[in-house]
Parts: sequence; structure tokens; C-alpha cells
Amino acid sequence: MTDSFPNGDRQTPQPPSMHWALLMVLSIVTFGFFNYVWALRQAWFIRKVEKKNVAMLEIALSIALMAISGALNLLNLWNARTGGEVMDLSSTGQLLWLFQILMFTFGILLIRKALTEWYGVRMNLTMTLFLHVFYVQYHMSRIVKLQLPLSRPYESEVHGMPSAIRAGN
Repeated sequence: MTDSFPNGDRQTPQPPSMHWALLMVLSIVTFGFFNYVWALRQAWFIRKVEKKNVAMLEIALSIALMAISGALNLLNLWNARTGGEVMDLSSTGQLLWLFQILMFTFGILLIRKALTEWYGVRMNLTMTLFLHVFYVQYHMSRIVKLQLPLSRPYESEVHGMPSAIRAGN
């Protein structure tokens, strides 16, 4: 398997091509852990296509928030088991969990935006929100299968505006 496929006179980065059903099985077997790993992999691919995309940062921050939330819950449990004063950290943990969900969702939506802009893939917003990593992976696998070219070049015009103007230079 190659890392790219021909697209005119340049090579287009190839998305990760795992079948979405296998991704779902691995996510179930690992209790959702592989879901986050694969979301990072998808964001890493998008970062190759669109250098300024921050989906990887959003997903990494969501994983960090999940770890902090879990640590607060474990600390509260440990305090209760050792007979210490129980701190009510559950509301703080739940608030962090809410922010974790939002960060992860924003990361997936940034991946969706990049796929629709760069590859011309039509993706349903509702399915992206509910099936997130699996739905994005379905479309990434389709891109690999059909070898869809980039619909806009790396350093070219976007929506008729030269990149120097778009960047504010």
C-alpha cells in the first residue's frame, strides 16, 4: 500500500483506509480507546492535506480532558475508600467530560470540513455528529477506493482568492 496516489503531476496523500466496520469492532473490543487513537490518525492525515487544520490539537485536548476527568473521579473514589473526606469532584469531572465531548466533536467537524473542501466529498452533518469517526472513515475509505483527486491544489486559489490575499499578506 502506498502513501499517496497520482493526481495529475503531483502525489495526493492517501487517507487511512481501514474499513469502518473493522474500526467499529476494534473500538468495541478496546472499550472505545481505539476510537480516539484512530481519530488522531484521521486528524494527522488531514494535517498533511491542510497544514493549518487544528483537528489534531482539538482531539488531543479532548483526550487530555478525558484523562483529567478520569483522574478526578479516581481521586474521589480513592478518598472515599480510605476513609478520608470525600470531595465532591463529580461535578468538576462532569464539566470536563462535557468539554471533552465538545472538543472531540469540533475536531471531527474540522476533519469533515477538510474532506468536503479538499476532496469534494459530500458528507451528512447529522451522520457525522452521531457516527463521527466511523462515518469519516467510511468516506476516507471511499476516497482511497475511488482515488479521488484533491479538488483544490495545496498552495493555490481557494474560492477564487489567491492564497497571499487569503493569508492577509
